[in-house]
Amino acid sequence: FKIITEHTEKKEILFRSLKAERPVHVLLFGTIASAKTLFLEELGRLPHNRFILGSSLTKAGLFDVLFNERPKYLIIDELDKIDDAENLSALLSLMHKGYLTETKYRRHRTLRLKTWVFASANEIQRLPRELLSRFLLLRFRDYTDDEFREVTVDVLREQEGISNNLALYMAEKVLRELNSHDIRDTVKCSRLLKSRTKEEIDYIISILGKQKG
Repeated sequence: FKIITEHTEKKEILFRSLKAERPVHVLLFGTIASAKTLFLEELGRLPHNRFILGSSLTKAGLFDVLFNERPKYLIIDELDKIDDAENLSALLSLMHKGYLTETKYRRHRTLRLKTWVFASANEIQRLPRELLSRFLLLRFRDYTDDEFREVTVDVLREQEGISNNLALYMAEKVLRELNSHDIRDTVKCSRLLKSRTKEEIDYIISILGKQKG
């Protein structure tokens, strides 16, 4: 998690979860663009993991993932986008006792897994209470301006190879001219640059600013 600034206590909880003898499942929830996905992406570097986007999960697709791949770490972005009963049933069973059973026409299969579940969601109000009760909840709030600048510098330096000075300039432009605290906006802008100069950043930001109406 070294590219993630702040959130020291959340990092501690996640590290302790990973080191626990038995699975401790963690749900990161809260506002958009508040480092939740960054945490999941870093967790996605763990061996024997499976990263899933909740909005793209097919009906009963979770059963197939678990039975076929048997991941040690199941990482789910957009947990709140999963509304299929079979997928939720598989997740509940996995998190409760690590025991899965699927019965379909001419097919019956069972499996025991020791799997840690890490997930993110913007909203948790509509998630089943029995599912929420199986998670340790970590709440994320909007970045302050200073936090946004600091995180942007770290992310653009580590992920995009951009100098600290230029990354800070990008952060300021995105904050002031795009009125955004979304780190992903700074990453997108950085990838549009033909040259890594302030003039090029000004040019890209001026175009994007006009699109905001």
